[in-house]
Amino acid sequence: MRDQLEGRRPFQFSLRTFLIVITAIPALIWACDRSVMRIEDGDLDVEMRYQAIDLETGSPISGATVEIADGENTTKPLGPPLRTDVGGFASRICKDSMCSWHVSNLGFTNKFYAGGAVPWAARLSAAGYERTDWIWAGSKNREWNAEYLGNHKGRVTIRVPLRPSGEATSK
Repeated sequence: MRDQLEGRRPFQFSLRTFLIVITAIPALIWACDRSVMRIEDGDLDVEMRYQAIDLETGSPISGATVEIADGENTTKPLGPPLRTDVGGFASRICKDSMCSWHVSNLGFTNKFYAGGAVPWAARLSAAGYERTDWIWAGSKNREWNAEYLGNHKGRVTIRVPLRPSGEATSK
């Protein structure tokens, strides 16, 4: 028996085998994740979270003012203005917003759609920065991220860059 084994090479991974294995594992995980998808629609409480950031540096702006108004009539404010925290975030809950979400088997490829579901507009201002125009939740020209949090709750984060004005106070 020993004579038979002496002529054989021990098992070795070639580069080709290694590349196939490291490519196949993520593909198998993705396939398992996507194998079962639940698509749901419904009314969710959506946390609208605005982040004020400096246009030039990308740094968060604390103390910025976030005005929220009815999306169809921006002269109608929806409550008092909000102030951003040290991370540049300010948020408000929009109750019973019509949204869609796709829940995958393992949760890696979940998708949540809230665009147009929140009938709000917002504009941001801060000392030393120009005030933004009104921004609608479904605006395509803004960087935003929608998340389904489970239990009929969602979050939409909209990053809003503010342009430095060179003035000491906001307009």
